[in-house]
Amino acid sequence: MDKKRILEVLQGEDNFLITSHLNPDGDAIGSSVALAIILTKLQKKVYLYNESGLPDKFSWLSMPVQFHSNWPDFNPSWAIVLDCGDISRVGEQIQPILKKTKIINIDHHLDNPHFGDLNFIQETASSVGEIIAHFAEELNICLEGDLAQAIYLALVSDTGSFSYSSTTSYAHNITATMIKNGLDVGKINMLLSQIWSVNKIKLLSLVMNSLETFCNDQIALITITQNMLQQTQTGPEDCDGFITYVRNIKGVKVAVSLREEEQNKIKFSLRSYETNVQRIASDLGGGGHKNASGGILDVSLQEAKNLIIEKIKQYLCT
Repeated sequence: MDKKRILEVLQGEDNFLITSHLNPDGDAIGSSVALAIILTKLQKKVYLYNESGLPDKFSWLSMPVQFHSNWPDFNPSWAIVLDCGDISRVGEQIQPILKKTKIINIDHHLDNPHFGDLNFIQETASSVGEIIAHFAEELNICLEGDLAQAIYLALVSDTGSFSYSSTTSYAHNITATMIKNGLDVGKINMLLSQIWSVNKIKLLSLVMNSLETFCNDQIALITITQNMLQQTQTGPEDCDGFITYVRNIKGVKVAVSLREEEQNKIKFSLRSYETNVQRIASDLGGGGHKNASGGILDVSLQEAKNLIIEKIKQYLCT
């Protein structure tokens, strides 16, 4: 592990690019913004970037610098890649920059290949935000204000609001510290909850009607087609959270969501409470965490369904 060296670089170097995976979730955005705040407090030049841009549902976050989705004339000394199990997941636009820039890789995915020049992969961490909080403490930076909000976003996103088994005592402890320092968790939870549009509710209705169960109801699967998105005038970002309803069905051990990104390109997501779905996703060319994993299958929707159900059955029903 290169933690000590990473902390030395953060303090001693300048001109940092911060990025994370495409279609960023709360942990990717929260940890990115938190690290940007830390670096600006250290008086470093920071470029905050994600090819997919900042999701509108996180627009309430206070940014220490502008959040970019296009690459300008900027030559970083170091690129810091957060919450990314594979370097390809940051997108194509930034790849030429990464090939000629030193990389710091900070993550908590089980299957991270250590693609950085410096790597800190803490698989036991509940979120990358938890790791960044620990870095802040190591750098004697108080977990308060905008920094606390960004870290809290990361924590609640990847712990299911502290409900997943991956939730650590440290996650609870730093949240308690941030509350003592003035963090208004009620306000943030409201901002995170009241974000659904009427069209998203209509999409949810269609998606729930697609529900199928297999293996004596131990597997539950929902399907999201391009036609559903067009019919409800919604997009991929509106699908967040749907799989949680399926995982909560009594008796379900693995929940599956299949989203048709385009013809013969299916994004699959797997969720569980106890079953190790990371192993299942890995067998299908994907990855992630024990209870939350996924990937892409370049096949038809029906073929994807058949492949995934048969693979899950090998783990559950034999």
